[in-house]
Amino acid sequence: MAVPALLILSALLHAAWNAVTKLSRDKDNFIFLSIIGACLLVFSAVALNGQGLNFGPGPGLRIALISGLFEGGYFIALSRSLAKTSLAKAYAIMRGGAMVAVWGVSIGLGLESIHGLTILGSVIILGGIAITGLSRSHSARRTQELLWPLVGAIFIAGYHLLYGEGLKAGAEPESLFALSMAVSVPFIFWVSKKSLLSRSRSTWAEEKLKLGFSVVAATLGFVIFLYGLKSSGPGYAISLRNTSIFFSVGFSILIRDQVTRLQIVGALVVGLGAALLGLGGSL
Repeated sequence: MAVPALLILSALLHAAWNAVTKLSRDKDNFIFLSIIGACLLVFSAVALNGQGLNFGPGPGLRIALISGLFEGGYFIALSRSLAKTSLAKAYAIMRGGAMVAVWGVSIGLGLESIHGLTILGSVIILGGIAITGLSRSHSARRTQELLWPLVGAIFIAGYHLLYGEGLKAGAEPESLFALSMAVSVPFIFWVSKKSLLSRSRSTWAEEKLKLGFSVVAATLGFVIFLYGLKSSGPGYAISLRNTSIFFSVGFSILIRDQVTRLQIVGALVVGLGAALLGLGGSL
């Protein structure tokens, strides 16, 4: 499958599992169980493959460990974001903000070149984020609606760049993802540890089908994304991956999320900027 198709497929899967998480009653616990399930699934796949974990001869193992710290921070920010605001708004800010950060670092380090479309796309994304931030809600609530998605954007940018370096160091996508997920577990465990067993039993009893879908979609989405990232630059990869912003708008409407027209417009503007960034990166 061509790299663009891989990245777009991963975007669809990622937006889908975020939408299912938005529907969950106990988001911290739902994400915790999803990550546990993803770990079991990917470690089982590695074991059945018979080759074991492979991080290459370079610093792949160290990079995988550090990326897990960023993944853990992202999962906490994701849970908080989805609890505070709509899927479309949180998603646009997190993914759009991360995209601008990744492009900035990639261009600064000479990993990718800058074009007029790259600049235009970045400006449009920032404008889209500003639009999604507009709200009639109280200023304190509006701050919370923006704060956690922006924190999430930082963590997304961090693990994205680290994944790229890990793949260049020779780490296999499944190994990189498996160890990163394992490292991230204590983070989401910490924020969901209160009454963990009873909450987990309740989540499983009430939402086992959604949980199963979340595990599969999250795992496939991340692993497919890593295969796409392996064959492209980090800026270009995150641009196409962030077509998930468009999917998130559709899912928000589908699940009848409390999304405003202004938030939809902002998300679509961010998506347009992502498309221009991706086009500029392909030149």
